[in-house]
Amino acid sequence: NNAACVSLKVPQNGFLDFSGNDWLCKRGFLKSGETCKAIRIPTNAHADDSAHGEGWSCDRGSRETRGSCARIMVPANAYLISTGYGAGWECERGFRSAAGKCTRVEVPEHGYLRDSGDDWACARGFKRIADRCETVAIPANGYLNGRGDGWQCERGFRAEGTRCLAFQPPPHAQIDYSGNDWRCEDGYRREAKACIAQNSAR
Repeated sequence: NNAACVSLKVPQNGFLDFSGNDWLCKRGFLKSGETCKAIRIPTNAHADDSAHGEGWSCDRGSRETRGSCARIMVPANAYLISTGYGAGWECERGFRSAAGKCTRVEVPEHGYLRDSGDDWACARGFKRIADRCETVAIPANGYLNGRGDGWQCERGFRAEGTRCLAFQPPPHAQIDYSGNDWRCEDGYRREAKACIAQNSAR
């Protein structure tokens, strides 16, 4: 201190730290200015080893509220989670949170519980409509899509309402990569339902 070495004044309930040139408080006390202040641990809490904060943490199943630890009320069909955010609990698989409770997920016929555990989806070949699973009606020249909840037309056909209608590319055109439309050959541009040479007048 000012180019000199001065003796440290270690307060009551304090001790020199590992460096030897500062001090810390014993467990159960917290550094407050030049003294060690006794920690008042509230109900449902325990002392921690943090040098900062209040010197205590809430027990599992409790959370801090205005300097105290309130018990987390876990509803039926739920379990505690280790987080300081949210409700402090989550519903078990097959239940969903609603108005502070865990209500059962009602899975309809041809449905199954999603990986999340709090919602359902329809089996392949069915689509979700309201609270049921309805069969996907596939028209002639159509097939089930990749997701399994709808349909698309085979190559050379395009969807028109609930049907798959054949189409014929115009001269100098070919069916595109999707299989449900056409594109002009190189050197031609698409105008309406025809392919026009690029160098032709508009």
